Amino acid sequence: MPAYVAVGATVLSAVGLVLATRGGPGFAGYVSEAGVAGAPHAVLYRATLFLLAVAAAAAALALRPVAVAAAGALAVAVPCLLISGVVQCSAGCPLPPYEHPTAGDLVHAGASIAAVALCGLAMLAAALWSVDLRVRSLSRAMLWLLVPAGTAMAAALLFAGRTVLTGVLERVCLAGCLLWVAAAAALRTRPAAPRTRPGSRDTHR
Repeated sequence: MPAYVAVGATVLSAVGLVLATRGGPGFAGYVSEAGVAGAPHAVLYRATLFLLAVAAAAAALALRPVAVAAAGALAVAVPCLLISGVVQCSAGCPLPPYEHPTAGDLVHAGASIAAVALCGLAMLAAALWSVDLRVRSLSRAMLWLLVPAGTAMAAALLFAGRTVLTGVLERVCLAGCLLWVAAAAALRTRPAAPRTRPGSRDTHR
């Protein structure tokens, strides 16, 4: 049951983020700008973050039997998503070192970045230690996308600030996290096929 909830909540969250960012600053701005006071879809954006918290919690429960460390990382991401939904950033969601953020901006950005980082950590843990080969293979494949994108986004934030490149990389990282959570949870809706020991014979022939 948690796996189905995780898949459904993640898909709805992806749709919600797409709808909430319509009419926003485009790729030159941050996704969080959809939730600032006065934004046309601010309520939808904040509701989507709460739905993401549900998705992370459900995915943690679904993955716990086969990837304990990954489930733990996703569980820690839940309060980060809730904080990100409760605390709004100011207009433009300014971030250092090129802008002057408020305390709320720092809290919101810190919680959002922590949630994405914890998702990446969960992916890494699943890639290394999941006892479900399907989840482990999926996680390893997704890391080939997320590690370069996440590294590039961190570098863009530090050395370029608000640019189209930063905005595109942010969306790539978010899309990768959502895809992994949905796909990993979907794999848990069906039991893994039993593995045959080397040298064993198929007695059904």
